[in-house]
Amino acid sequence: PAAKAGLKAHDVVTAIDNTTVTRGNYSALSEKLYGSRLSSVKVEYERDGETKVVEPLLGFSIPSVVGNLSGNVGYVRITGFYKNTAAEFKEAVTKLREQGAESIIFDVRNTSKGSIDYAAQVIDVIVPAISDNIAVAKDKNGNVYKNKVYTAENSSVTMPFAVLINSYTAGPAELFACDLKDFGKAFLIGEKTAGRADVQETFELSDGGAVVLTTSKMLPYISESFDGNGLTPDTEIILADSLRENLSTLEKERDTQLQAAISMLAGNSSEG
Repeated sequence: PAAKAGLKAHDVVTAIDNTTVTRGNYSALSEKLYGSRLSSVKVEYERDGETKVVEPLLGFSIPSVVGNLSGNVGYVRITGFYKNTAAEFKEAVTKLREQGAESIIFDVRNTSKGSIDYAAQVIDVIVPAISDNIAVAKDKNGNVYKNKVYTAENSSVTMPFAVLINSYTAGPAELFACDLKDFGKAFLIGEKTAGRADVQETFELSDGGAVVLTTSKMLPYISESFDGNGLTPDTEIILADSLRENLSTLEKERDTQLQAAISMLAGNSSEG
């Protein structure tokens, strides 16, 4: 929709619905770009020093996986675990390896959305096929809930990994980080995670409403449940709150957690 309205790569979006874009409101304004295909949104942007205004239609989706390469270290950002995330994740990892990546950083900081079902699919891309379970959902009595048992069936990816985590890493993102560590596939760098293993479902009501209930808890491959406890990083590096809340616009050079991961993996790659 943006392309049809005239926007091009490298245009700088300066305002959405007459609200100026800043580091502080970046995430909130991004939400304005979602919605019904029958509606539009006012977008102001700059190109070559000239300010322009367009009104593209809504109804697009932003990829949940973004990857890039820095030297021989790949970087993959996962913003949520949805239906298309595993395919996007596999494509990003494959592309980075083809471009010469010798190690990869997976960033799940500030990531909490999605489901155990889709997180398990992403984990399956990385870990080796095993007869045991990589994840399971159990109810309050310790029984498997609705056959929610997940196994790894694909061939694994073998190279050094690091996973960036923080206090806003929760739910399916914690499962992803925990399983990669359990398999001996990755080091965890950053801050202790939120400790939320709830599996929730939406139940429709007869009057047209609905209620969301916690039905079970997700358990990782080997470790004890991270529910209420969170995951402790192998290397703890604390970011200031102002930086943590605006990771999407944080300059790479100021991201000490990312820099620590790059240094560690670059060292491992050179030694290997």
